[in-house]
Amino acid sequence: MTLQIDPWRIEEACRRAWPAVSETMVAGWLARSSGGQFRRINSATPGPEALPLESALPELTGHFSALERPAILRIPDFAGIDEAAIEASYGPPEAETDTLAMALRPCAVPATPVELRPRPDSEWLATRAILAGETPQAAALTSRLVGSIADRTAFAAIRREGRIVSLAFAVLHRGLVIFESVRTEENWRGRGFARDCMLALLGWSRDQGAELAALQVVRGNAPAQHLYADLGFSTLVYRYHYRFPRSAE
Repeated sequence: MTLQIDPWRIEEACRRAWPAVSETMVAGWLARSSGGQFRRINSATPGPEALPLESALPELTGHFSALERPAILRIPDFAGIDEAAIEASYGPPEAETDTLAMALRPCAVPATPVELRPRPDSEWLATRAILAGETPQAAALTSRLVGSIADRTAFAAIRREGRIVSLAFAVLHRGLVIFESVRTEENWRGRGFARDCMLALLGWSRDQGAELAALQVVRGNAPAQHLYADLGFSTLVYRYHYRFPRSAE
């Protein structure tokens, strides 16, 4: 039976799992701003009661202009506003992303010992920055954002040769757990470490009373898509993408 889950519930949990520095409702759109180059936290997403794009766009453009940022749109496919974005001279879709979900169930035990902590330490954050290829400025912003997560969290890490080589984290919000930053050092890939981090976090999630799990993954990331399918993330709830105003391209 296909899993039925409200996409707005996932949107809310994902927003809390990767918080922005500033969030403002503009004509029913969630306008997020943080500086840096992260699109997710520097864009506008329509909410359940959002005004049509043609009505909201002047306010959105004014809001982001005051921040000296382009009015980037993050568009879930269920919002049905792509035609309006094209008519408003927005560019083609970018970074198309799948939102996958599954009902939590008993899972395998990790084959490799996994460290779990309720909050990340400086080593975990520094390693994540290296694995993500972040600049010092982006790494500082990520540390700030991760440190501002208000919900229960667990941070997983696998060590080899005295250092962290694989990591991930999970955020639990109202029975729904979201997974973020699943990364493994290139020289240690292919050994199941990302899977083991996920298994440890799935076990933690069940212990915390979570009922559902979800994550978001870029459509072109075949290794990650394969890993998540193998773990049981078989329900595609929705997709989203970004559109940039052509003046910002």
